[in-house]
Amino acid sequence: SPMTERNLIAELPVTSTLTERSPAEGACAVTAIDADIREFRENLAVVRKHRRSLLTRLRHFAGRRLSIPLAISHGLRGIGRYGRGVKKQYNVGLLQQFRLLAADNCSYRFLPENFYMYQLYLAENRRLRARHFAFSEILPMQQYLIEVMGCEDFPWLRSKHRFAQRCSEIGLPSVPVLAEFAEGKMIAHSTKREAAFPPADLFSKPSEYWCGIGANLWLRKSAGRYVNALSGESHDQDTLIAKLCADSKSGRIILQEKVSNHPNITGSLTSGGLATVRLVTCRTPSGSIDFMPPAIRMPVGQAIVDNIAQGGLAAPIDLATGGICGPAIQKDKAIGVSRFERHPDTGVHFVGVQLPCWREVLDLAQQAHTAFPSMPFVGWDIAILPGGPVVLEGNSWWDVDLTILPHRISLSDTQFIPYYNYHCTASARAI
Repeated sequence: SPMTERNLIAELPVTSTLTERSPAEGACAVTAIDADIREFRENLAVVRKHRRSLLTRLRHFAGRRLSIPLAISHGLRGIGRYGRGVKKQYNVGLLQQFRLLAADNCSYRFLPENFYMYQLYLAENRRLRARHFAFSEILPMQQYLIEVMGCEDFPWLRSKHRFAQRCSEIGLPSVPVLAEFAEGKMIAHSTKREAAFPPADLFSKPSEYWCGIGANLWLRKSAGRYVNALSGESHDQDTLIAKLCADSKSGRIILQEKVSNHPNITGSLTSGGLATVRLVTCRTPSGSIDFMPPAIRMPVGQAIVDNIAQGGLAAPIDLATGGICGPAIQKDKAIGVSRFERHPDTGVHFVGVQLPCWREVLDLAQQAHTAFPSMPFVGWDIAILPGGPVVLEGNSWWDVDLTILPHRISLSDTQFIPYYNYHCTASARAI
């Protein structure tokens, strides 16, 4: 079982720096030590060089010469955007914030958004600053690793319509696609045209976009009549098809039936929109599947998506039990990140809420990664429905902040860095 197969020291060459923690110390039994972080920074430097154009290299060279002026600029920008809010809430002076932010920008290249999101102005978080890596740096590293490993499963995960097709082919529990719209035309997934739109609310989203961008909820108000939940625009079936066809000229769109959460989630962790579990799976050196710290994303208010980039909440989940084990976080334009003990819509206290079907969620994530075996890491979006969990999406590039922020840890406190180093080294040896 991936829940108990945690002694990874025996799986690696004797030169590996993978270490094991007691389960009582946290969700991750494998974390990065100083040697792992040094190796990871070396890999980061390789990726920077690999991705850097001549113009970018010249800018980088100038940036090193101008590191102090740039740090001052970032410090001023940070306190200009977040400083007063942090001073009011945490009683950290503007000068102190500026000094810490400028120093961290010089030493770790932290941008103001990272500094305030990781709350590095607080004394208890300063010890983690050398163990943090911003998503802006991790994203190209994820892309680079997929490239050098030659992951043949990557195209299936890159586009939502291809992922849905693959899930249908292999029988992976997912939400069926009713129709696709591409280059101004509708591609029905039914032999009967009238069956393409069932008597239910519908959900459309671009196949290539991230973070809920471009998603639309179409509420069925009467037979053959649909109203956009955000804009209020109304369409019958024919004009809705025409609209989606027109929108698809700038990119493929998929249409699905709107699904709802399990009754134990609806009304407590969401007042209507779909809440989803983000569970990142890792391919270990032995080929087994391991789990990074999971979180549940929850929509707020009338939002139709739960992405934290769109104002959603994210609460930490205890991997072993499936219970929420801490307050939820929300990205905050005034102070970087806010924390909530209770859901602002339902009033439910987060800590102690038990997610239903948790064992099935873990089994589904393991099954999903097994179906895409060439991938080293995948961030799964899993919805727990009345009939059990289904996979909504598999993200080959996933937001590390969604994993670490709810758990109040750094990326180095997860398995990611040791596993990344391993896969990077193994790929280099294979070339």
